[in-house]
Amino acid sequence: MLQGNNVVAVFMDSAVSFDLFHGATFGDLAERLEAIAERHDQATMSVHVTFPKARQQPSLRLVQ
Repeated sequence: MLQGNNVVAVFMDSAVSFDLFHGATFGDLAERLEAIAERHDQATMSVHVTFPKARQQPSLRLVQ
């Protein structure tokens, strides 16, 4: 199961962290950020997105 992306929105006096579901679009992110900015009554200063690391598949070796 794939994990979501972690987003941190930074404001002048605080920061908000939330998970954004796998497959979310930039539009989905923009809507969430807009709603959070309205609640904080200030503009977002920066946004940091952390993507989950892809699981490495075990390598298979052909044995003869």
